[in-house]
Amino acid sequence: MRHYLYPHELRHIEKSLEVLRNDGVILHPTDSIWGLAGRISQIAHQKIIAIKGRPPDKPFIIGVSSEAMLKEYMVGITEKIIDTIKRTSRPTTIIGNARNLPQWAIATDGTVAIRIMKHLFSKTLIELLGEPIFTTSPNKSGMPTPSTFREIDPKIKEQVDYIAYIHEETLRSGRPSRILKITEDGYTVIRP
Repeated sequence: MRHYLYPHELRHIEKSLEVLRNDGVILHPTDSIWGLAGRISQIAHQKIIAIKGRPPDKPFIIGVSSEAMLKEYMVGITEKIIDTIKRTSRPTTIIGNARNLPQWAIATDGTVAIRIMKHLFSKTLIELLGEPIFTTSPNKSGMPTPSTFREIDPKIKEQVDYIAYIHEETLRSGRPSRILKITEDGYTVIRP
C-alpha cells in the first residue's frame, strides 16, 4: 500500500478541499468504489440527495480518517471492532448509535453507518478537512452501483462541483464495503 500522494493527486486534494469547504459535492475515489462526497452540512446533504434523486430520510455513510474519529461519532466502539477493521484489507462499514452528529444526518433509530477510509486519497482529504464527510455511491437512487469510473452516469458527473479523477488502478476493489452492525455482545455481519 502506498504511503504518499503523487503531485497530481495533491492538486486534486487541494481543489476537493476548496469545494467541500464551500458545501460543494465531489466525485472521488474511495477504498471500495467511486463515491459522491460532501461535508456534514445541510447544503451539501441536500445537493447529494438532489443528484441521486434519493429519499431525504435515507442516511448516507459517514467517512472518517481514523479510529479516534470513528469513536468521536459512534457509541460502543470496542477493541474487538477496531481489531476486526485492522485485520482486514476489505473496506468495512460499521453501523451503530451516533453521537456528535446532527439529527438530520442520522437514521430515525439514532444509528449511523461509518467507514474508516483506507484509500490514501480519501483518508488524506478527511484528515486535512478536519471533519468527517458524507459518502455514497455515484448512481441515481434505485439504479445499479457503478464499479468503475466509466460506468458512472454522465449526468451524475455533470452535476457534481468537482471530479477528483485519480487513475482507476488506485482503487482497492470494484465492490461495496462489507457492513458490520454493533450489538450488545459485539457485532453481527450485515453484508459479508
